[in-house]
Amino acid sequence: APLWATHTAIGFTAGASGAAAVYPVDFVKTQRQTAEGKKAFAGLSLPATLVHYIQRDGPLSVFRGLGVQVAGVAPEKAIKLTVNDAARSALRASFGSLSFAGELAAGVCAGACQVIVTNPLECVKVRLQTTNAGNCFEVVRSLGLEGLSTGALACALRDASFSAILFPTYAHAKVFLPEMLHLQGAPSLFLAGLLSAAPAAFLTTPLDVIKTRQLERAFADGGLPSVGDVALGVYEEGPDVLFSGGFERVLRSAPQFGVTLALYDVLTQYCVDHGWLG
Repeated sequence: APLWATHTAIGFTAGASGAAAVYPVDFVKTQRQTAEGKKAFAGLSLPATLVHYIQRDGPLSVFRGLGVQVAGVAPEKAIKLTVNDAARSALRASFGSLSFAGELAAGVCAGACQVIVTNPLECVKVRLQTTNAGNCFEVVRSLGLEGLSTGALACALRDASFSAILFPTYAHAKVFLPEMLHLQGAPSLFLAGLLSAAPAAFLTTPLDVIKTRQLERAFADGGLPSVGDVALGVYEEGPDVLFSGGFERVLRSAPQFGVTLALYDVLTQYCVDHGWLG
């Protein structure tokens, strides 16, 4: 198979597995970040919020938008993971070694490149999660090209920052964890991914909140408030609001990327061993 097809298959398998496993947490995270959800679920725990939706709308309600998420995983993860690997290799080849600044630059590049897929995906997902807008095809048709690009700047800032933290941390964690814990193979890679994604998810929560609020307001009144206006509005509610859904974001992203990064490395090595990747 062509290299791009192999990379896409690896990215899809790794990404879809991670995304599906933690999707209900992602659903609750989005609800708690909206202005309406912040008030409705104040003081409720994650399990209590999940129970609320399951009792009210049925067990499948917390999986609204999952199809869109999984459908977008293949190109998103293929871009994110492949661009990071390619950028790291190019920088190492150009400078003879890869500095920490180079690792950050590769991560930023990977995160920024994936926005072309991630932003339309999240526009549809958030619309499905926060409204009764119908199925994903109806949402895509109603949003149009302009609607699907809503919040692209906030999404790019969030994803570039996330990847700049995630990938350098993972690269080092998967080296020192086996030595420190005497843990090898997939379990070590999973733990490295878990520990790398947790700080990346938490520290970029303010950007995620701003992105969610920007989409919420755009869908409600048809306008597109600037990132600065949304950030100021959120901050004026209270600095703690910037980290709304932060716990759920970590709870979702840490195991998701533990699975995704571990599977990506395991599958990549498997393909290399069988001559499917050079």
